[in-house]
Amino acid sequence: GLHQRLSLETVLIFFSVPFPLLFLIPGHYVLIAVSIFAFNFFRSMGQANSSPIICEVLKRNTWSTCFGFMNMVNSLAAGAGVVLAGFLKRYMGLRGVFAWVSVIILLAALILVYGYVRYIKRDLARVGLLESVGIPAGLH
Repeated sequence: GLHQRLSLETVLIFFSVPFPLLFLIPGHYVLIAVSIFAFNFFRSMGQANSSPIICEVLKRNTWSTCFGFMNMVNSLAAGAGVVLAGFLKRYMGLRGVFAWVSVIILLAALILVYGYVRYIKRDLARVGLLESVGIPAGLH
């Protein structure tokens, strides 16, 4: 359910955090290739839970708006990231830029943890799933 999907997404995104830091080790191309694979694998597996979470929490008639907004924000962030990476490359090199990806992903994972702790009970109660995760109705 929602409770497990959010937890899994958060854990998998946390797993992806250290891999861009491996770009700081010079001359190990196999290590960098493994790093790219592992980062994308864990991040993508975590993101795969986003759609089911949206479908569980939001009303059906708002799904397309949410997916459209999410795609728009992702596209804008990707474009801004490329421009920012190009700018920062001059000052810290590509290795440094990729290492900073770890920091950004860590911040995203921490925001997920905050959202989980702050809003999970309310969202579970709203969709009628609070009791299904072992939280009695009187405790929320």
